[in-house]
Amino acid sequence: MKSFAKTGPNFDELDWGKPSLAVIACDGNGNGCVLYTAGPHVAMDMHEIGRGLGDIGLDDAPAGISVWEGMTAGGGYAGDGDYHDTYLEGAFRVPTDDEWLAIRAGRCPWDEADWKRAPDVG
Repeated sequence: MKSFAKTGPNFDELDWGKPSLAVIACDGNGNGCVLYTAGPHVAMDMHEIGRGLGDIGLDDAPAGISVWEGMTAGGGYAGDGDYHDTYLEGAFRVPTDDEWLAIRAGRCPWDEADWKRAPDVG
C-alpha cells in the first residue's frame, strides 16, 4: 500500500467527503511527524504547509504512535469579509491490530485507492 504523502496525489481525484487517516509519532509535547497518511485532508496540508505536527495543527497528539482520523474544517469568508483559514478537525486513536502490523513492517496501513473518487459518468 502506498501513502499519498509519497505519491503526490491529484487532489481533484480524491473523495474529500471521506475522513482521512494518518499515523502520527509524537513525544507528547507537540514534537513529532506524520509517518503515513491516506486521504486528501492531511496530505494537502502537508503539501501546502509543512510536515511538522505544529505546522498542520496536529501537535496535540498523544505520546507515542497514534492514528488521527478526520477532515478539513473551517475556511471561507465570514460576514465581515474576513477569510477564515482551514484546519484539521478529528480525533486520535490507538492503531488497530492490522494497522500495527503494517506500521511495524514499515508501510502505510491503508490503500490510497480507497480515497479515489468514482469517475463522473456523463
